[in-house]
Amino acid sequence: MDKEKIYDLIIIGAGPAGLSASIYASRYKLDHLIFGTEEGGQMKEIRAIENWPGDISVSGCDLISRMVAHSQSYGIKIKKESVVSIKK
Repeated sequence: MDKEKIYDLIIIGAGPAGLSASIYASRYKLDHLIFGTEEGGQMKEIRAIENWPGDISVSGCDLISRMVAHSQSYGIKIKKESVVSIKK
């Protein structure tokens, strides 16, 4: 029987909230994994984001690319799978 790895934290969703949570988890040295079928989620579809501090206007695709690069700089693992159920 294969032993499965135990993580400190599992994050469901690889959109902006999931990536932000992952960055903070990395800073606190939590061993974690992100589940998400697509990096960036729906944010990739946004043409122009104009309320993001530091940028007058940025496309969702460009902003999520920067967020993914930031999270990957910590060695984040994103498992490209859907979560269909959770049990204790």
